[in-house]
Amino acid sequence: MHAGKRCSIFFVKRVWYQPAVSLVLSGMTTLAQVEQNLVSAQQSAVGVLGADDLALIGRVKDKYRELCPIPCTDCKYCLPCPNEVAIPRIFALYNEAAMYNAVERSRFAYHQWIREEERANCCLQCGECEAKCPQGITIMDWLETADVLLGDKAR
Repeated sequence: MHAGKRCSIFFVKRVWYQPAVSLVLSGMTTLAQVEQNLVSAQQSAVGVLGADDLALIGRVKDKYRELCPIPCTDCKYCLPCPNEVAIPRIFALYNEAAMYNAVERSRFAYHQWIREEERANCCLQCGECEAKCPQGITIMDWLETADVLLGDKAR
């Protein structure tokens, strides 16, 4: 079993560990993937993870949050923006710039793939998006920050 498969099984166990979870749906395209998921489900249950496993998950989560400053899950509940700002796409580019230390690449993508009328500087600060965000993200503040990093002022 390769590392990716072990990692996948570990995280499926983490999902099954939650008492509120009764069903885990996983994308499968081959019979081998179905069989792998069945094995993983058979090895999973509430309480199956030990303290070391949970500590590792906590460290990974903390590191991810450190590398990915905007906790946007791309759920799109903030949309539609009344001013058509592409909020999740902007946040994804900002997070990629931070995570991979790739500001120039994200800035290029921002100017190539996000239309001018959808950019962060078009936010009118109406707050409609923040009221809908299940993550509690201060969207308007982050859009200003993204505009500084990715927008025309950054050039």
